[in-house]
Amino acid sequence: MNAYSVHVVLDDSYGERLRALPSGEPVWIIGSAVNRAACEALWKERRPESHLDGYTAFNYDESATPEERFLSILGEVDLHHGEVSHDPPYSILRVVGARWTSEIEDALLEYGFRRQSEDANGFVAVEL
Repeated sequence: MNAYSVHVVLDDSYGERLRALPSGEPVWIIGSAVNRAACEALWKERRPESHLDGYTAFNYDESATPEERFLSILGEVDLHHGEVSHDPPYSILRVVGARWTSEIEDALLEYGFRRQSEDANGFVAVEL
């Protein structure tokens, strides 16, 4: 079975770098002006195969930290890509723009994920 990855981008200036993420893997990205412009361009250029892939720009609290933003969207990501909505459910979560924290670790454990790797740009979590 192939791994099913979901990307969550919390960098409000990610913009055109969105093009470098694999086509056909769902991306959730904070809806800053620069990110929305990149999404709109990609929505016109690339048609998702289903409602479960493509690019989702989401509203966010500008005063929140990237880690708080991640925690606020995690439930929605799981709802759309977890076992309730997808068979098989996502098994890899690739996060850009947030640091691994104990709060994130606790939240991801509740969803059945653990940290696989971390670098200066973010982290990757995989199912247990």
